[in-house]
Amino acid sequence: MKTESSLAEKILLVIKDMADVFYDGLPKDGKMHEILEKHNKHSVICTLNRLKHTGCVEEVKIDDKAVYRLTPKGKVRIFKAYINEKPRWDGKWRIVVFDIPEHHKNLRENFRGKLMELGFKKIQNSVWITPLDVQGVIKLLTETYGLDKYVHFVLADQISGEKELIEKFDIKF
Repeated sequence: MKTESSLAEKILLVIKDMADVFYDGLPKDGKMHEILEKHNKHSVICTLNRLKHTGCVEEVKIDDKAVYRLTPKGKVRIFKAYINEKPRWDGKWRIVVFDIPEHHKNLRENFRGKLMELGFKKIQNSVWITPLDVQGVIKLLTETYGLDKYVHFVLADQISGEKELIEKFDIKF
């Protein structure tokens, strides 16, 4: 384990992944400690408390059960952690198509900036492409910024001009 912030990012990702399973968050019943078993239990608890204090995680009651849930701030922190660890190419192309209205211009510009940070390349004004598996991150971004109805995500096996895109992204086989 390099730094405590990487433990924090692991905890955030565990909550996010478990929220995908449990829909609302991670039940506060020891599951996190099982998943992060190689980490000292005290470190996990202290880091989780720090994440709650900084507003990345909140503890809520759902059906009379305590649940850890990511806040928008926590989702953005996951995004920042993700762009530092880009996965390898699996041979598929991810395409984001969006039409964000003019009255959301600032959100549109922020979204474009996030696409660039993720390594997307613009192929048309509101059409961006990447070879990296970032669908989960795009979902987080669109939910966090309330852009779900303006953004579409396409997963493609092939695309015209693929040879040039492979060169543009400097993909090694």
